[in-house]
Amino acid sequence: MSRNITIKFSVIGLGYVGLANSMVLAKYFEVVGFDQDKKIIANLQDKKSHINEDGIKNALKSDKINFLATDSKKLCYEKSDYIIIATPTNYDPEINFFDTSSVESSINDALELSPDQSLIIIKSTIPIGFVKEMNAKYKTSRIIFCPEFLREGSSYEDAANPSRIIIGSHLDEAKELGSILKRTSNKKEVAVIHTGSDEAEAIKLFSNTYLAMRVAFFNELDSFALNNSLSSQEIIDGVSQDNRIGRFYNNPSFGYGGYCLPKDTKQLLSNFNSTPQNIISAVVESNKTRRDFLAKKILEMQPKKIGIYRVSMKANSDNHRSSAILKLCKHIKDSFDVEICIFEPEILLSDLSDFELINDFEKFISDIDLILANRIDDNLKKLNIPIFTRDIYNEN
Repeated sequence: MSRNITIKFSVIGLGYVGLANSMVLAKYFEVVGFDQDKKIIANLQDKKSHINEDGIKNALKSDKINFLATDSKKLCYEKSDYIIIATPTNYDPEINFFDTSSVESSINDALELSPDQSLIIIKSTIPIGFVKEMNAKYKTSRIIFCPEFLREGSSYEDAANPSRIIIGSHLDEAKELGSILKRTSNKKEVAVIHTGSDEAEAIKLFSNTYLAMRVAFFNELDSFALNNSLSSQEIIDGVSQDNRIGRFYNNPSFGYGGYCLPKDTKQLLSNFNSTPQNIISAVVESNKTRRDFLAKKILEMQPKKIGIYRVSMKANSDNHRSSAILKLCKHIKDSFDVEICIFEPEILLSDLSDFELINDFEKFISDIDLILANRIDDNLKKLNIPIFTRDIYNEN
């Protein structure tokens, strides 16, 4: 696909979703990205990524992209054909719902500052029914939902090679967008699926809840094996050879985490409302059950000082939002009299001032008698210190 400089995409919010999509689109179109964080904008203007992914870093430095980062809303929105909203929607436990205020604010800005023909594309995860509500509120049909299915650590590769393209609209403009997104994909056979807006919102939440359920299933299998002195690996290998089950998302962990799965499962449970269910609530509760069980097993080892090796959710990730190992370590600290320190060389952990934070590995291992590691890497493989991990396959 040749570059089309006559089409402009505006991207609001330059986190994983916004920046990864910007880098893919900017190979073919003009892309202007806006973020409220001036430090992020300054770094991007210097071609420095705040996201630790090689795909994004390499794309940002390429002279083949047409990308501008700005902190000017006017510059970002003006003369835009497509406006992508990728701002955060954190789950608010007090209202039992996503906080969609950043998305609503961006919609309001888009309608005020962009021309009438621009299509407003929400990529932030939203509750079921949100797009209908916004279109009714603003008396428009220009707002649509186009969910993303990116993995932290490989967001650029996933954006460039989508598993499918879901567009929650049957408008002609939305069908044109589907054709554009398909042409920018490296996978030329990728399916473009047009649905209603409610259905697209449901696809996102059910997809992530299914993945969380799968993680929870293999974690509970592992809990059973651990509690009965069985080999988790032998059981998982045998179960996963069934083609109907498959050898993916089957590596035990301290729980599912990251930015999406914990909040999306809770939002889906909230959306179920008066619909009878058992599985969704069990998925939401499964992380706490797993955490409490592992804490008991760890304390049976009678450690005097525990070292937490990395709090990021995955290898090659710098994100510790809703980290399962972090929740486990906080639970142990709050419930039991055990000293805990954390080794983390890359992430600024200003929210963990209650813990001893160490960024030097040799210092970290000098006075601990047990290491907790959600995922194993080469640093840990030659140590004589006991390591508690449920990582069987050395993969995320």
